[in-house]
Amino acid sequence: MEIISLLKKKFGYDSFREGQESLINSVITGRDVLGIMPTSGGKSLCYQIPSLIVDGIVLVISPLISLMKDQVDALNESGIPAAYLNSSISLDEQWSVIHNAITGNLKIIYIAPERLNSPSFLDFTNQVTISLVAVDEAHCISQWGHDFRQSYREIPQFIKKLKKRPVVGAYTATATEEIINDIIVLLDLHDPFRVLTGFNRPNLFFQVEKPSDKKKFVLDFIKKIPDSGIIYCSTRADTEKIYSLLSANGIKTGLYHAGLSNDDRSRAQDDFLFDKIQVIVATNAFGMGIDKSNVRFVIHYNMPKNMEAYYQEAGRAGRDGEKSECIILFSQQDVFKQKYMIEEGNANPKRVEIAHKNLKYMIDYCHTEKCLRSHILEYFGETDVQERCDFCSNCLDQSEKQDITIEAQKILSCIYRMEQRYGAGITAGVLKGSKNKKIMEAGFNTLSTYGIMSQYKESDIKDMIQVLITKGLIQVDEGMYSTLSLNISSHKVLKGEVKVFDKVRSIESEEIIEHTAHESLFEELRALRMKISVAKKIPPFIIFDDSSLKQMCTIFPLTKEAMLTIKGVGEVKFERYGEDFLTVIKQFVSDNNITPVVSTVHIEPKKTVKKSYQKTYDLYVEGRTISQIAQSMQFTEDTILNHLYKAANDGLSVNWEAIIDIHIEQAVLSVVQETGFQFLKPIKDKLPDTVTYTDIKKVLYKNNLITS
Repeated sequence: MEIISLLKKKFGYDSFREGQESLINSVITGRDVLGIMPTSGGKSLCYQIPSLIVDGIVLVISPLISLMKDQVDALNESGIPAAYLNSSISLDEQWSVIHNAITGNLKIIYIAPERLNSPSFLDFTNQVTISLVAVDEAHCISQWGHDFRQSYREIPQFIKKLKKRPVVGAYTATATEEIINDIIVLLDLHDPFRVLTGFNRPNLFFQVEKPSDKKKFVLDFIKKIPDSGIIYCSTRADTEKIYSLLSANGIKTGLYHAGLSNDDRSRAQDDFLFDKIQVIVATNAFGMGIDKSNVRFVIHYNMPKNMEAYYQEAGRAGRDGEKSECIILFSQQDVFKQKYMIEEGNANPKRVEIAHKNLKYMIDYCHTEKCLRSHILEYFGETDVQERCDFCSNCLDQSEKQDITIEAQKILSCIYRMEQRYGAGITAGVLKGSKNKKIMEAGFNTLSTYGIMSQYKESDIKDMIQVLITKGLIQVDEGMYSTLSLNISSHKVLKGEVKVFDKVRSIESEEIIEHTAHESLFEELRALRMKISVAKKIPPFIIFDDSSLKQMCTIFPLTKEAMLTIKGVGEVKFERYGEDFLTVIKQFVSDNNITPVVSTVHIEPKKTVKKSYQKTYDLYVEGRTISQIAQSMQFTEDTILNHLYKAANDGLSVNWEAIIDIHIEQAVLSVVQETGFQFLKPIKDKLPDTVTYTDIKKVLYKNNLITS
């Protein structure tokens, strides 16, 4: 029977996914294989279908006891005789499995690597024909991997002890080039047929948040998302705190960590799989092998230890291909926590070195301004990665850029004056003017840089330091304390040869901070936002983020002019949504006899946007091109286009015909009729490579179709 017929008959699919058919055919013809496929990419079919064609037994080596039962149950339901051998079944059950295998009544056996070289199992293998050894989660054999398991190093010895070498297949979802090489060498794969289908999961929305109150963020997020989700915490203590918080607020929640009994963990896992609970709060002990398709969000309450761990855990969202969210809640404390766990958990100096290197990339991810998806894909060695995916928080961020060269020079100068011997925490404290005992005893209060950034919060200064690290302007010495030092690029900034730009950091006036947001109005505005979000099929935060709503609930704007003073409310957004939100606010003010704060507190207009928008337009009137203006103002071309769009909406004259090629415009509008205009990537995918994202945005701006 052809493999496509087996696919339909046994699994109910009409066609193979990318890479599956070639991997299956290679195994059938007797060639070793290496399959690198993303989570939900269909790796298991690549060794399950061959079991129906080749003689003998397919042995699947997996560390995932929780997965074994689910996979075996599914195979047996599909008419494929399968069983598993692990510590969860009794001795009698194990002997029953072995008997069925010897008598030819099994095609697939799942087994944990720890059992391979036991005398009884080796004796069993001499009585049967093993046609394929499929090594699942093959990255576990590499010390470069995030989930290195010593037991995987026993697999090559086991294969050598078999009476005849079978075909060997290695399969994993996360592997860098170093890990791939390790897999091939350590498993002794013979000229393997390799398939790397790519790591991109286009349905996953990636986001990094830095909330001042993580618990509140989690609670607010889950209250508006009724679907299944996972919250990962780095410690048991955090899992229990979040579990208690959600449970106390009426959210059906499960708890999972290694400190619980097997029965408690199994119960929580089953409740989650069968939708008896909405959310499971867990350490990284949970999830490997969990094949729940409708997980709509994965929140990392703490920054993960490395990119492999993050992408594997985040990849548990959206396995059904539906859009799902993957969010990291970052804080500086996460960095210290992870470094502590690295130092305490590794005796091997080489492992410590690798762990620190991997952690640094994760920290950079949490601070980068570039596309989050491209940052992930580049880590795994993908080439020709698009600069923008238009489906992550960075790509959808419409923040202006501001010049922070002066702040950067202050930070770099402080590092130099502290003799380049301290980390971000002490450096930020000196710049803030902290009276910390260590700072005072070291005499840093006498430095000229002491207190020169006192207008900033210490946490904001640390964020700026991390921005400079991510941009390569500060060197970090790896290790527990991550001391900061200068490099060649640092000196260029200090000399004024290079300018530094970062997202605008808004600082609310003290008068506004003193007022508290009305929670009931906040909920009404969130409900309105969700209604619009559903109708327009766009994420709610694109309409207005929570900070904008909270400011509305603080100053109660009743006019267009007042609403435009709210952070995140521009002319375009006001025209689209402003009147709807004003209607709700006016009704709330009237019903509750409230005096709007906006009438008594002067709020500075958003000077940065206003100033740069006006200057952009002045340069445009002088006859300069988009690229010339961008270069002159140190902005991206996208930002310049956004400024001109605002100018046009304000009634100023912008000659879009002179900016846009008519043929490109026709091509873009033709595609937009098919794809819609909410996201740029689907439009770009259907256009020639010569049409850039900037070209597309020009057309959308001209035709008033932009979604920002």
